[in-house]
Amino acid sequence: MLTTLARFVRDSDSRLLKIVRGVALPVLRLVKTVLLWIEEMVLNIRTSVPERSVPAKSDGLLFADNREYASINFWHTRRMLRVVEPGPDDVVFDLGAGAGRMVCVAARLDIRKCIGVEISEKYCDRARQNARRLRGRKAPIEIVCEDATRTDLSAGTIFYMFNPFGRDTLAAVVENLQRSLRVHPRRVRIIYVNPVHDELLHACSWLIKFDEFHALTGWRVSFWRNRAEEGVQ
Repeated sequence: MLTTLARFVRDSDSRLLKIVRGVALPVLRLVKTVLLWIEEMVLNIRTSVPERSVPAKSDGLLFADNREYASINFWHTRRMLRVVEPGPDDVVFDLGAGAGRMVCVAARLDIRKCIGVEISEKYCDRARQNARRLRGRKAPIEIVCEDATRTDLSAGTIFYMFNPFGRDTLAAVVENLQRSLRVHPRRVRIIYVNPVHDELLHACSWLIKFDEFHALTGWRVSFWRNRAEEGVQ
């Protein structure tokens, strides 16, 4: 009797949970869509794309491991920028910029410049349109269509990545950044969203992870800086 009752309660709880999820998830998705639409209307940009956008195919890539385009909501984008504390002398790079959401948000801050690096011409065109349309822009925006492993990173002080490419490309990008620090010593910070290859940054003796949080959407975000304020130790 008790076993039957326990099974009934367990099955009832399971059915109730399924019902709640079935109602709550569509409502949450609708709220998310509405909030994104309001943000983009206010900023006069269009950065929302299908959740699973096919990665670009290009002969210009050093490694064919670029990821599907993804972006995080505006609230978390601003929260990430607050962690790295951008100032008037900072140049923000978005490596794998897509439609340009990060550079548009950052360009409304009191910083020197924003640079979006994107391999897809289609996304570069859209990011440039958004840069032109953006309301409240304080900093200039430049969109560069090329492989991030070959981009001149020497001006950058803040680097943002939303898991834009695989292990081989990330390793080459990190080496590219380290070379730029040897030529132009400076303080840099890195924002890495969905850091599936965090071990590569952990293996760099010149980098320190100084913060981390989990977004409400489930993404983990790690924050890194170089050890010496002036460059590489």
